[in-house]
Amino acid sequence: IHKRSLTKVFLDWLCSKWTYKIVCVSTYLRDDLVKTSGIDARKVTVIEDGIPEEPVQDPQNKLRERIAGRFVFGNMGMLISTKRQGVLIKAFSLILGVHSNCVLIIVGGGEDEWKLKGLVEQLKLEDSVIFTGHQQYPHDFYSLFDAFVFPSVSEGLGNVYIEAWLHSLPIICADIRPMSDYITDNYNGLLFEADNEGALAEKMKQLIERKELISKMGQNG
Repeated sequence: IHKRSLTKVFLDWLCSKWTYKIVCVSTYLRDDLVKTSGIDARKVTVIEDGIPEEPVQDPQNKLRERIAGRFVFGNMGMLISTKRQGVLIKAFSLILGVHSNCVLIIVGGGEDEWKLKGLVEQLKLEDSVIFTGHQQYPHDFYSLFDAFVFPSVSEGLGNVYIEAWLHSLPIICADIRPMSDYITDNYNGLLFEADNEGALAEKMKQLIERKELISKMGQNG
């Protein structure tokens, strides 16, 4: 949600005066719009983004060989600061001391890619963190994951964790809206305090050590 610049104030005024219906992709965006812009709530309706199932393309054979026999945490999205992949990498480093047979796959590209790779090098995680770069067929990668981790702190809806549910994966998300509108902790996912790598590491360890949660939460999702 952007700060209320003069441009946004003007756009809010236009929406308030010259529209008869506004569609938001989550209840979180609707509530924020009504609260910050003063728009009549009766004008606003919510239609969550649709999540289509994409056809599987070429299997990731080389990557499958590299991760065989290891517990795989996955993340997908733009590599930008609000997605908090840096928090995920730090949390992952905390669990490796106890559970060394794990790997983290980060799918996507973006302006923070080199910064994140530098963090991986600093923490000496090169053998355990894999960057795939931007992918034309991201759905290919969900089948490689045992769990999906999404520490993002700014989303309209957050399609990727819902796509992970489509692939019956357990998910771990920051405990903020809109994710917390759809996730019930310990039922269809796990929630952790945003920007707290220690709390995230504990949730990741929980999935490794309680394998029954994987199928349970994946099915519930």
